[in-house]
Amino acid sequence: MRHRRFRLLPLLLVSLATTSLRADILTWDGDTTAANLQDGSGTWNTTAPDRWFNPAALPTPGYQPWNNATPDSAIFGQGGAGPYTVTLGEAITVEDITFQTAGYTIAGGGNALTLAAGSSITTTANATISASLAGTNGFTKEGTGNLTLGGGAVANTLTGTVTINAGTLTMSKTAGVNAIAGDITVAGGTLAWSASNQIADTASITVSGGSLTFNGASETFANYTQTGGTGIPNGSNSGIVTLTGTLAISGGSGMTLNSNARWSVNKVDFTGWSVTGDAILFGGNGLNRLTSLTVGSGGMTLTGQQITLNVATTTNALGAALILNGDLNASGTNLIRASGNPSAIPGAVTQIDVGSVNRNFNITAGTTTIQNGLAIVGTGGFTKTGAGTLALDTTTNGNLIAPGSITVQGGTLQWVKGGQVADTVGILVNGGVVNFNGQTETIASFTQTSSTTAGSVTGNNASLTILGELKISSGAGTGTGFTINSGAQVSANTVDLRGSNYNGSGGTSNISLLMGANTSTVLTVGTGGLLLDGQFIQMNAGSGGNRIVLNGDVTASGTNTFRMNAATLIAGAFHEIDLGGGIRTFNINGGTTSINSTGSNQGIVIVNGSLTKTGAGTLTFNGLASNTYTGLTTISQGILSMAKTAGVNAIAGDILVNGGTLSWGQNNQLADTTNITVTSGTMLFNGRSETFASYTQSGGGLPVSSTDNAGSVNITGTMRISGGNIYTVNSGGQTTVGKADFTDFTGNVLLVGGNSSSVVTTFTVGSGGLFLNGQTMTFNKGTAAGNQGSALILNGNVTASNNNTITPNGDSNGVSQIDLGTQVRTFDITSGTTTVNMNVVGTGGGINKTGAGILALNAVNSYTGKTTVSQGTLTLGASGRIDSSPWIQVDSGATLNVSAISGGYSYASAGTGVISGSGTIQGSLNIGAGKVLKPGTTSDPANIATAGDGVGTLTVTGNLTFNPSSLSTVAEFKIQSPSSSDKIDIGGSLSLDANSNIVVTFDNANPFTLGAGQSWTLIDWVGALNAAGFNPGDNNRTGNNLDGNEGNLDLPELSAGLFWQVENFTGSSSLTVSIVPEPGKALLFVFGMVGMLFRRKRQ
Repeated sequence: MRHRRFRLLPLLLVSLATTSLRADILTWDGDTTAANLQDGSGTWNTTAPDRWFNPAALPTPGYQPWNNATPDSAIFGQGGAGPYTVTLGEAITVEDITFQTAGYTIAGGGNALTLAAGSSITTTANATISASLAGTNGFTKEGTGNLTLGGGAVANTLTGTVTINAGTLTMSKTAGVNAIAGDITVAGGTLAWSASNQIADTASITVSGGSLTFNGASETFANYTQTGGTGIPNGSNSGIVTLTGTLAISGGSGMTLNSNARWSVNKVDFTGWSVTGDAILFGGNGLNRLTSLTVGSGGMTLTGQQITLNVATTTNALGAALILNGDLNASGTNLIRASGNPSAIPGAVTQIDVGSVNRNFNITAGTTTIQNGLAIVGTGGFTKTGAGTLALDTTTNGNLIAPGSITVQGGTLQWVKGGQVADTVGILVNGGVVNFNGQTETIASFTQTSSTTAGSVTGNNASLTILGELKISSGAGTGTGFTINSGAQVSANTVDLRGSNYNGSGGTSNISLLMGANTSTVLTVGTGGLLLDGQFIQMNAGSGGNRIVLNGDVTASGTNTFRMNAATLIAGAFHEIDLGGGIRTFNINGGTTSINSTGSNQGIVIVNGSLTKTGAGTLTFNGLASNTYTGLTTISQGILSMAKTAGVNAIAGDILVNGGTLSWGQNNQLADTTNITVTSGTMLFNGRSETFASYTQSGGGLPVSSTDNAGSVNITGTMRISGGNIYTVNSGGQTTVGKADFTDFTGNVLLVGGNSSSVVTTFTVGSGGLFLNGQTMTFNKGTAAGNQGSALILNGNVTASNNNTITPNGDSNGVSQIDLGTQVRTFDITSGTTTVNMNVVGTGGGINKTGAGILALNAVNSYTGKTTVSQGTLTLGASGRIDSSPWIQVDSGATLNVSAISGGYSYASAGTGVISGSGTIQGSLNIGAGKVLKPGTTSDPANIATAGDGVGTLTVTGNLTFNPSSLSTVAEFKIQSPSSSDKIDIGGSLSLDANSNIVVTFDNANPFTLGAGQSWTLIDWVGALNAAGFNPGDNNRTGNNLDGNEGNLDLPELSAGLFWQVENFTGSSSLTVSIVPEPGKALLFVFGMVGMLFRRKRQ
């Protein structure tokens, strides 16, 4: 028998050796005194032989000590009710742990529980490990129960990945003490916090299934990656969570930030997440702090997600914010939205905060929309890049987008509703497009520096207000810089297109600013003005029209054009530059700025206000429609060129030229009511024709040029020249004025060329007359044969003082003349001498000389109307003649001075003529055939038949010679009363001949009683009497021509008993006729003779 026992001993030793090398699965026995396995508390060590039961022990199940070396796996729970505490009596190493009964706690007792590689902890019931977990390989949480990692202030040092496949893993150490030091994978079940800051800051969490429940705890860790599961669901996430790395969600449910939650993440990436609903849902009713997600420098990536920030609804709630400290990168269709309109809770926000650094919204494709009551705030602004669209769809007129500034560098920034951005926001476009999309918006500024199509305002009733500057400075490019589509209304304090350089090929492209016109379209420019340096502004043709309202000035250099497109103009449609009712300055510093191009269908007009042209450049008005602004146009510098279609008004109001140049490029550019005032500067008619109301020049004026003023200029009112340049009518030109007033000018005031071979160049004065006061007017003859010369056409009177000259130049071809037309013109020479050195013509035209001054006619004149010297002196120079005037009347106190004519003035040309009056002819006078002297006043100055029909004395200071070539009446005298008759006083000699008849008549209209002793002296002379051949007739004749005794002196017939006596004609220096009685009444005759003698002595 003993022998058998020794044979079994080697087998038992082998069995024991094998058991010590194998990891056993041991079950905890909580009560070593009771039979069978019991739940209970106790100490876990490697020495107790009765704590661990091995059901798989050989040869039979039994108890054995714990083996750290293998290590063993532990099972707790026999169905008891707990609680039970198992305390480590020494450092324990375990492979797997299973809790089958609720209420177990593994306490450390100062010792660590080390988990071997590949460890799993399974909880089919709730359990707690408060011992410090150690190891390097993490563990896997299995089972549906909850495993709590407790232990207070004792940290777990376990590293490696903790994987949760089922149930709940709750971290419950003291806040700030790591329950998990390594990474975490949630493949199922839940990772839960019951205290804050339970995992290492370097840990990363990956969720492929299951969820995280923060239970309001705060935490810092490295990364969060979610590919599935329910992620971070609503209800538990209200703490402060910091991710130093990336929050990446590509699958599973969205993430909820409950009210009061404050997350900070370096990077957020939703690439691949395509679940319907919110990728992130923010609560908004936090009372302790703003519910927020702060995205760091790694930015946020969206690929077709929705993010919702709930609007605060609870009193004192703070709201929600997405805080971007990095960029937003998006593709696909994304929606970042508030749950509704802005909160009514005071102080509550729903916003994206871009902070103080400019953030990049890189929308690479698709559309990302900012919606509802979601504001964008900050001071750094954001930059829209990428080919996709960023759509602004926040609450209408909420002005919620207030990031400081917006920059667009790619794709489209598009408005969905109006009132999206704060009035303080400026927009910069350096690539891409801004589409205001028919909405109403107010912004601080709009600046474009890209070279492709940028901003557009579309849709009926669309309205964009730019409080500051609209600036397009894109450099060389194609397309359209900024488009105001049909029906839109845009206003900007300043519109600055300088630097935008589109190539201007026409149509609807290659222009810096484009305006539609199918419905009324308006651009309003504020006090900052419109700035150009070589741009095209296109106003399309359309039924609704378009208008640029200028409430500020235009400053331009280079070549600029306001133009229409090539479409046909529509009747009734307006295309206007509206001066806003004020005075607008067009400061054209250089180059040319044109209103309308030179092509067809250019219908832009300027309306409503006044315009001032400054700067050295040229402003050109082209087009086929009239400008209708009626305020003053002032040209202070440079050139204003009028080149609209002939007959279309470029300027409808008055004009002041005070330093610049007003230039014509076409005929008839002004309203007929326009008044032009020139104080300095230049007028360039450029051979064009024009009609306007008046011209006033105190400086500047027309250059002396061969072509500038060769057209037809009609000034219906007054031309008043008081200073500046001489007014020149170039050869071939015609200037007509209603009135010409040169009285304040010094020197040569008018020059009229004469070298046209087709027309006489004329200066015509209308019914308002010509006014002179010490000026010279020159009317040139031509320099070559065939030249027509020049003329002053007087359709009104001349008023002159001081010394004036109207004269030709020294050339001899063509005419140089004053044309009186068919009417008598008054020359009112109030003082001095006005000298006319050229022919005065006019069929029926005559001269009425008034005023105390002298009118000197020094040429052979051929006008055929009456000459009246009513006042002052009319002087004929040495070559001066007025023979063609059929009636020369010299009134009392007036003088016809012919003293410069050698041998006296011979009034002897063909035809009949009368010299009448009671004035003085200074010098000698020769009366030829058909001419007659009729001293005395005239009852009807317009009727030559009444010439001298009153009585008066005509004085000839020199010699009077009657030398008709045939028998003619050379003088007519009227006897009005016994003491009144016509008379000629001669200061020199009297010459008569046999052809010289003198006729004496009674005033039959005023008869008186004739009687013997009445006598009348008809002619007195001082010098010699040359009367060879002159027959005074017989004395004692009755005056009856039938008696044949009248001779050359035809006396009126006397009544019976009375006879004519001609007293001593050849010896008495007078021609006196007397009435004597019949010869039988000698005594009466003697008395009559005595009376006559006494009268002669008194003379």
